[in-house]
Amino acid sequence: MEPISHSDNIDYQLLVNVLDGVATPAEAAEVEEWLKRSAANRELYFKIKDILDYQRLSGQEVDTAAGWELVQVKMAAQRRRKRNVLMKYAAAAAVLLVLAGAWYFSKDRQPATGLQEVVRYAEAVQKATLPDGTNVWVNKGGSLRYRPDFGQQDREIWVTGTVYFEVAKGAQPFLVHADSVNVQVLGTSFTVQANRTEASVTVNSGKVKAGYGSEEMVVNPNERVLMAGRHMQKQRVNARLFSAWRDGEYFFEKTDIDELETVIRSNYGLEVTVKNKTKFKGSALSGQLKIEGEDALMLVLESTLDANVTIRQGKIIIQPK
Repeated sequence: MEPISHSDNIDYQLLVNVLDGVATPAEAAEVEEWLKRSAANRELYFKIKDILDYQRLSGQEVDTAAGWELVQVKMAAQRRRKRNVLMKYAAAAAVLLVLAGAWYFSKDRQPATGLQEVVRYAEAVQKATLPDGTNVWVNKGGSLRYRPDFGQQDREIWVTGTVYFEVAKGAQPFLVHADSVNVQVLGTSFTVQANRTEASVTVNSGKVKAGYGSEEMVVNPNERVLMAGRHMQKQRVNARLFSAWRDGEYFFEKTDIDELETVIRSNYGLEVTVKNKTKFKGSALSGQLKIEGEDALMLVLESTLDANVTIRQGKIIIQPK
């Protein structure tokens, strides 16, 4: 499939792969860099995501390959007529028309069925309070949306990236959708992660039911379920470490290099490589540390592990000095 032919190229199929949760790390990284380049790119991305979400909710099937071919024809015609800033919005409109179909623009469609954005591609950690009193922290690069009638019949939200919840108790079930991961909970605190490195659910208190593909699993405090391939894997963890990205307050309890590697991957979305890992065996971190951002992380790792650490292009390399 040919890439979009405008001033900020991106292959449409890459966007679909990311939204469907099947992108490779390289594909996800390419889309992430594209999103960072402009607000128009992010607007187009979320418009496409909105349409795909509506399609999933309605149960309709979409021939995305054929649809995108038609979009490209429309865009080529637009380019011949004028080349200016309106170009991206014309492309976005074409995507909406092809993917949504006539039902999306029908007179019977109620505005209340749309999703309301609370946090959109966060530039830094953002906290939001939902109408039911639930507190939510969205990590850098994440998003949070829900229907305008949230709390009236259900409490259902859609997120991307890494998001931490302190769910208020309520009569209606609380449902979280993160790409192919679904979480149901009545009152608890937990982290949902669905980004370019992995997908997981980690529970701090209470319990949740996590669904992935055809599998379901109950997750209890200090348990983390990792979605690998088409299966779910549960492990015991120090759950506080996996939500420490909210304020940078880390409470380490004999955290070895393997757990530290997992925490870094989860909290910062970095691909982690530990060279000569046997050199770190027997080393463990304990105590409280303040880590705010990747630069602080690098300094902490260098001083506590006596290591050389480099962070570049979404990857972190840790090796003994």
